Amino acid sequence: MKLGIDIGLNGGLTLLSEQNEILKIEPIPTFKAMVGKKERNRYDIAETYKIIKKWKEDYYIEKACMENLKPMQSSIASFSMGAGSMLFKTILIVLEIPYIEIIPSKWQKNIFGELGIPYTGKTTKIASIQAAKQLFPQESFLRTKKSKKPCDGLTDSALIAYYLARP
Repeated sequence: MKLGIDIGLNGGLTLLSEQNEILKIEPIPTFKAMVGKKERNRYDIAETYKIIKKWKEDYYIEKACMENLKPMQSSIASFSMGAGSMLFKTILIVLEIPYIEIIPSKWQKNIFGELGIPYTGKTTKIASIQAAKQLFPQESFLRTKKSKKPCDGLTDSALIAYYLARP
């Protein structure tokens, strides 16, 4: 089994079977916290750990793959993504799940190219949803039951797992 992780606060976790079918898919657990005078999303570390640990107990996770992101323009976004990166590295190390990191442009170019999906730097979210729907047509990729549109964090995590699973 392969675990794909989109490390963003709106990211996702996807576990693929040996046949490249989605066994499990979850949005990254978060909670709201006051930061100064603003309410912000924060990673729910305990819940994230519980999900990955349960999946490891129920399935053999051969390897995980997570995004390795470059610093962003916003210091808040950079801090958040750095926190997410360390969170997942720590969980994977503690659970003894081998992992690799990949820059988004590498897996996007590879998968979107293979599927013939055109994209630019500004349309990767749309391309991710198209690619995931093409590869996994049975999956809705909705973040919640109330969601109306697929979540690109879930599609990205599925595509990262798919990229890892390929020979």
